[in-house]
Amino acid sequence: MKKRAVALVFTTNLLAGGAAFAEAPQAPGSAKVARTPSPDPWALGSMRTVAVAAQLGVYHRLDAPPAFNAVDTNALGGGLDVQAFVARRFAVTFAWERFGLGSERTGITDFGSASIARRADGVWLGMRLAPWASEYVSTTVAVAVGAAWQHASADGIVWPALQPSLGTPIACGGSGSPAPAMRVDVGLEAPLGNGLAVFGSGGFGVFAFGDGALGECVLGAGSTQLLAGRLGVSYTFDLGGGGE
Repeated sequence: MKKRAVALVFTTNLLAGGAAFAEAPQAPGSAKVARTPSPDPWALGSMRTVAVAAQLGVYHRLDAPPAFNAVDTNALGGGLDVQAFVARRFAVTFAWERFGLGSERTGITDFGSASIARRADGVWLGMRLAPWASEYVSTTVAVAVGAAWQHASADGIVWPALQPSLGTPIACGGSGSPAPAMRVDVGLEAPLGNGLAVFGSGGFGVFAFGDGALGECVLGAGSTQLLAGRLGVSYTFDLGGGGE
């Protein structure tokens, strides 16, 4: 009986001590701090910022001109983008771009010879995604549709049929009507701080230019496919009010 009484007292004291330990107040500063979950980067309204970007590009025409001989299929260009962020990794984009389409020569014909320089202006509406991002760099994917206008200028000599000795210098230019266009780009962007960032991208574009006469000058470029590499800098304005 004595042994059972001692065991009962020991067990009661042990349980009471454990309960007292469990109810003892924790020392100041030792309480666990609840972690705030990271905001969803794809949630609409999580960002309200606008970025303005300026860029320079190098363009390479992939297809052959429909009428004349290509002399140079590479050209330079540039443009401006406005990116309206509606989520941390999603923006609606508006852009203008001027780019070259290369140059061509007619060769010597029965009626003369000329050199042709081509360029185009494009306006774009699209979307820009950042599938992966870190503190130092992010990947970007952009898709846009729009309209483009082709321009051409020609310089050369024309003569009456088979009479090159009677040649007369000429210079002319012309523009086409708006044509549907589409482009896709992938790239990298690195923040510099204070709203500034640098970026680079490579992409592919398709332009449904006509091959009819541009004014009274030369024939159009025809359907065109371009590879493009772009480098630029952007500045982001914080409009405030975005959810966290």
